[in-house]
Amino acid sequence: MVFKYGEEAQEISDEIVIITRDQDSIDLGQYFYEFIALAIPMKKLHPRFANEAENDQFIVYSTAQNETEESDKENDAIDPRWEKLKKLK
Repeated sequence: MVFKYGEEAQEISDEIVIITRDQDSIDLGQYFYEFIALAIPMKKLHPRFANEAENDQFIVYSTAQNETEESDKENDAIDPRWEKLKKLK
């Protein structure tokens, strides 16, 4: 954080703030809050799970062959209501 003296009080960027010469105190509460909030991790992880979290982006999901065959059989069985609707054509 950089504080500089200037004609009027303004915040130039996140790191540079201009204050007037007659200002005798600076409220740093909001700045401390922001620094602490950014320093705390968004998600706490036990050290045992830290490596697993890094590898989450590489997880590959696959189904067993039996599951895909069963889903094919389920798709082959047509609901009787749909059969009647097909006959209407």
